[in-house]
Amino acid sequence: MKQFEKGLVWIAGRDVETLSQRLGGLDDVTVLEQHTPIEELMVASDVVVTKANRGTIDAASLGLPSVSLSYGTNPIDEAIIPRIRSNVAIDARGIDGAFLAKIIADIVLGPGKRIEPSDEYRSGGAEAVAQALADFFGRAGFCQAHTPDIARHRQLAVSPRVATQTA
Repeated sequence: MKQFEKGLVWIAGRDVETLSQRLGGLDDVTVLEQHTPIEELMVASDVVVTKANRGTIDAASLGLPSVSLSYGTNPIDEAIIPRIRSNVAIDARGIDGAFLAKIIADIVLGPGKRIEPSDEYRSGGAEAVAQALADFFGRAGFCQAHTPDIARHRQLAVSPRVATQTA
């Protein structure tokens, strides 16, 4: 395997003491309890290794390649995380350090092109979902049938004075 300069920053949370003792003798490893903002470390990285959770989504939104490790305990994350194009999803129960190192090396030494931030996780997602729902219900005829109710609810939400007069 081709060698490359490497360094590891491990955000350990409550495991900081244990990991510091186990990894403290390694020059290229830094163990921190936390770092805020975490995105500061992420954008300085060639690859992000994280649990299969929100950290994987954060990496995708920043345009960073990631490796997500999962123990299969969260069905929602198990459904979402493997679909992220910039991520390699791995079942942590079936790997060892050498396998993980090879995956990281393949990413770092790969084609060398920057991954564009994932469209699925860009900001403004709530507005896109709201528009998609509005379009769907509009096509289904729901909005036309209930337009007076929707307009009234919108007016009540905007104007508390109107809400007290009409409630």
